[in-house]
Amino acid sequence: MIALVVVPHAYWAVWLIGLVLGGFAVPEALAIKNKVPGDTLSERTRAWFHTDTPGGGWTFAGTWLTLLVTWCWYLGHVLHWWH
Repeated sequence: MIALVVVPHAYWAVWLIGLVLGGFAVPEALAIKNKVPGDTLSERTRAWFHTDTPGGGWTFAGTWLTLLVTWCWYLGHVLHWWH
């Protein structure tokens, strides 16, 4: 039988804070500080998703809309809005 491991609530808060700082705040601050054109998160995102090309903006918006719908479903699932 596999033992059930319970993760303390504080762990998730620390993990989320680390994700936000490590995944966004620190890299963005460094990119703004070094002043290299095209190095900020928004500029990199535009380049990665080709939002300045025909159809690129719509693809990017569609991707985020899909993500939003998925997270809304997940929120409803966790909060038992439907059964």
